[in-house]
Amino acid sequence: MGYGGIDKSEDNLTSFGNVVNMLGANEQQTAANEQANEYFQQAGYATQYAAEQAGMEQYSVNLAAGAQSEGFAAGGVNPGEGTPLAVANTTRALGQIQVNAIMQQGALESQLEEEQGQISQQGGLEDVISAEGQNVTNTQQTKISQAVQNTELLDNLLTGGLLGGMNALSAAFS
Repeated sequence: MGYGGIDKSEDNLTSFGNVVNMLGANEQQTAANEQANEYFQQAGYATQYAAEQAGMEQYSVNLAAGAQSEGFAAGGVNPGEGTPLAVANTTRALGQIQVNAIMQQGALESQLEEEQGQISQQGGLEDVISAEGQNVTNTQQTKISQAVQNTELLDNLLTGGLLGGMNALSAAFS
């Protein structure tokens, strides 16, 4: 039994429990970081995919505008002025709106994946902080138990010492 009535195995058990808490929290943090990395990777894929889709859309728009111009030219109309030019410009403008929408959607998907990754990382960090807080609580509870038992021991020693001394004095004067 340790000083003040606390068995050292209780101290060791608290320390062991604290280590187990931290190991579990570290494993949770590692898993959260792995999940976060997957989200960050998905964010990169979303941006890359959007760029590829936008490039294909731009290519389709260019083909359509070119086909319109060729159609006008084949019909004997100058494609570089008037209504044919307006049609080609409108086609390109609408195509650019579509390309921009694809890129914006990709950016939003990428941002969502990034935020989910950050949330995952934060959750892992919160697991570690929670475990550290629990460890501090466990350690403090053990110290409080030790202090209470030490106080009780001192009270018993003082009380026993005074009574023993008083009994000795009584016996001496009787």
